Amino acid sequence: MSSELWEDPREEPGSSFRHRRPDKSDSFRPTTTDNSWRGRPRKSVWTRTWLRMDLMGVSEFMDVGKQPIIRSTGLSARDLRVLDPMLSHPSSITGRERAILLNLEHVKGIVTARDFWLLNPKDPLVTPFVEVLQRRVRDHYEAKEENAREGDTTEGGVDEEKEKLKNLPFEFVVLEACLETVCNCLDDEAKSMEVEAYPALDKLTSKVTTKTLDRVRQIKSRLAALTARVKQVRDLIEHLLENYDVMGDMYLTKKSLMRETNVEADPSHCGGIEDNEDNEDDEDEDEEDDDEDESPQPQTQEKVSAGEAGKAKSSNKHLEVMELEMILDAYFVQAEGANNKLSTLQDYVDNTEAYVNIMLDGRQNMMLKYMVLVATGSVMLNFQNLVTGFFGMNITIAFSNPPDRPITDFMYIVGFSVAAMFLFYFAAVAWYKHKRIV
Repeated sequence: MSSELWEDPREEPGSSFRHRRPDKSDSFRPTTTDNSWRGRPRKSVWTRTWLRMDLMGVSEFMDVGKQPIIRSTGLSARDLRVLDPMLSHPSSITGRERAILLNLEHVKGIVTARDFWLLNPKDPLVTPFVEVLQRRVRDHYEAKEENAREGDTTEGGVDEEKEKLKNLPFEFVVLEACLETVCNCLDDEAKSMEVEAYPALDKLTSKVTTKTLDRVRQIKSRLAALTARVKQVRDLIEHLLENYDVMGDMYLTKKSLMRETNVEADPSHCGGIEDNEDNEDDEDEDEEDDDEDESPQPQTQEKVSAGEAGKAKSSNKHLEVMELEMILDAYFVQAEGANNKLSTLQDYVDNTEAYVNIMLDGRQNMMLKYMVLVATGSVMLNFQNLVTGFFGMNITIAFSNPPDRPITDFMYIVGFSVAAMFLFYFAAVAWYKHKRIV
């Protein structure tokens, strides 16, 4: 650092004060030892607790972030946001190139051709599902091993469930277990809702109180939420059944075998085949040019052949997804049954609500009738009070203090006024009935 002194031109001439010339290295530096000013520390990595289960049913708990999951399953970060428990997403089953994304109620996971990643496995709602899934995966692995040992020979008396598991790929075993758990859970909730709702509604029709009304209100809100959840699952399965392309994307094992076959294929052999095909195409083009001059083919035959090819392709696609279609169809029936139960219960709730409203309206009309009768009686009593007040005034008159006539005349006047009051009251009630007011 230079120590050269220089005179500031802003100072007065002849001043003895000298300044040191500033240097480029003279910049502001913090006096403390805290290095937080250099930048904020990096945030912690997003991690979740996963349960990884392989083909043999062996499971292990792992705390991993997004990047290992993405590398292992081939999904994107956008797909993983669907499984985030902090975000609200509807139930969905999404097929990708190497994985199936499951977001069914409390079951959230990723299925690949070789393993299954389950999110939040320590949740009390998920623990029974883990036990059922592990048992099924082990049975599936044992059935596969037994089939590999015995070959294609089948013996009599084979268990149907093992035979079914033997023919299913790993991803469908996991998918079936997830659908079974979710549909059974929704069905059980629907049955418990029926057991709780029907007695409460019957009690409300017999006696309307604040307590029974509050209980029915809570049941109705829970019924609406449960109906929405069941419809989401039912609509999801129905959408999958109607879309064969989506179901075809879920055959992960088949696609994995096809990729391995393409990798193992000989590229030179493929090139030779392509060369032969090119030569054949050239010959076919020459023949077609010769045939065009002689007898051109009509366009109608091409359209018919294209239509037949499309029908054959769709029928083959239908046959390819038949296994998955049978699985989805079985649980669609179960979800539809739970939805029908809730719809019947909702109709019963609506009918009970209408009956209670009619009953309350009848009571309100009865109270209004009583109020009309009481108001009419009040008017007649006011007439009697008018007569009583007239004779109760502190004024000396001959009628109230007769010299020679008895007090019975006053009693006659009072009795006449009371009789007139009742006469007018009953006449008013008769007119009300004639006009159908009461």
